[in-house]
Amino acid sequence: LFVNVKGEDYHLHGTSPCVDSGDPNDDYSNEPDGGGGRINMGVYGNTAYATSFQIYPTITSVTPLQGYVDTDYELTVTGIHFGDSPNECELSIGDLIITDIQSWQDTEIIGRVKFIDTGEKNITITDTAEQSHLFPEPFIVYPEGLIEISGDVNGVLAQGLSYIVIGDVNIPPGEELIIEPGVSIFVDSNENGQMYKFVVNGTLYAEGDANSLILFTSLDESSNEKWEGLILNNNSLLEFCEISQAKTGIRSQSGNVIINNCHVHDCNTYGVFWDGTAQSNVGLIHQTIIENNEKSGLYCSGSISINNGGIVSSCTIRENGGWGIHIYARCGGDYSQSSKPVIEYCDIYNNSSGGIYLEARSSTGGGWVDRSNSSAVSPDIIGCYIFENS
Repeated sequence: LFVNVKGEDYHLHGTSPCVDSGDPNDDYSNEPDGGGGRINMGVYGNTAYATSFQIYPTITSVTPLQGYVDTDYELTVTGIHFGDSPNECELSIGDLIITDIQSWQDTEIIGRVKFIDTGEKNITITDTAEQSHLFPEPFIVYPEGLIEISGDVNGVLAQGLSYIVIGDVNIPPGEELIIEPGVSIFVDSNENGQMYKFVVNGTLYAEGDANSLILFTSLDESSNEKWEGLILNNNSLLEFCEISQAKTGIRSQSGNVIINNCHVHDCNTYGVFWDGTAQSNVGLIHQTIIENNEKSGLYCSGSISINNGGIVSSCTIRENGGWGIHIYARCGGDYSQSSKPVIEYCDIYNNSSGGIYLEARSSTGGGWVDRSNSSAVSPDIIGCYIFENS
């Protein structure tokens, strides 16, 4: 729409739909090149600074936008008016002109690039008439090693890169973070040895693949103080992720959460804590391995219910220090909760306390009363193989 929003240049771009699209009754005589027969929209309409409609090469997306120095990358650039061959436009990133072209079409260029120095590199495409377009986001080249992140984060963690968490991470409400395949995230501790947490209040899409997992783990695996884990307070998708060395691997507290083809292991307490105490919490855990956690593999608390669609399907839950699955609800008094997940086609074995434990308690003046026979805890268990638990 504009020439360069990031650079605060709000002149209309030559391909903007706002060119020659203002009020047909307004004067346009002060615009250059005859004004195109109609005033431009925007503050520069009917001025000498008005844009004339032209066909510029324009970049709309670039993937990836981050990388390491001295590493070869395949770059995909999409947009319009690139022409049909490299003879019609020149694509450059910083001072580097992309000449190793794999594919060139009018709307997409695929080329290979290798950077010899670090920093932000502007991405520009220029045609033979010297008309150019500067993409608003630079390509960031990092030195070899871990990239530091902390505080509020959004956008994209680029494929194959490694990150170190140096403070609590938060995805703010209304924002989203996309984590691409092959990303590794190592969580450091502060000067007192306390580990940080990764909190989702916006939306998280962490989608690896079978050949390129996404890793979340502690930077120091020998430390007794693990990182706090993934705390999911809103809609999240985890696919082909490995989560380990946390206090609790995944704590899902609200929203629609999907955990698919993941591996959660070697955590200080629970592998997955599905907590519906405060709010309705729904979702799916599918084809996920939950193992070697010090307490139960999966802890379901509160209002995860069959009516809300909470399903644990085709999972392997094994060799945990507590129960394979612990299902808990508080009922009566000030509490009115239920814990009714669907558990189907899971293998649950070699867990130290047992396979599946159902627990319901109510608060009275004399303390807590065991209500384990209460309908508040009534999972649907279908086609599971439960064996060799203590």
